[in-house]
Amino acid sequence: MSRVPAKGTWCVRRSEDGRVVAGRVCLAADARSRMVGLLGRTSLEPDEGLWLEPCNAVHALGMRMAIDAVYLDREGRVLRVVAPLRPWRLGPLVLRARAVLELAAGAAEAAGVTPGDRLVRERAGEDTAGVQTAVGPARGGGRR
Repeated sequence: MSRVPAKGTWCVRRSEDGRVVAGRVCLAADARSRMVGLLGRTSLEPDEGLWLEPCNAVHALGMRMAIDAVYLDREGRVLRVVAPLRPWRLGPLVLRARAVLELAAGAAEAAGVTPGDRLVRERAGEDTAGVQTAVGPARGGGRR
């Protein structure tokens, strides 16, 4: 699988049925953007998200809102959904996770995301013919 550039906005869909999980997703693929994450945000719209990669654990320390955290393996398969992850809490360390998709609280359930689903990321505005998987080559993970 090829690495995709971090710039721009992405759409995340369930590959099984093409259902949009979040239509406006930013990618945090470098250490600084993963460390800052959603800090400073007071809310997320239902269609917004942040894709952290590489990442296998997240926290909500210093955050002002609850989020849903969707842990994904290198093929974009959902390993675990933590919904909600409340402010000032630590999320679990999921060793097999390659990425974490942070969504507005309740968005994962609203989109029907469950363990075993496969999520794909595409440039916002593209049709599903241009879908790319969400994960790149392994480089380690960790907390942001």
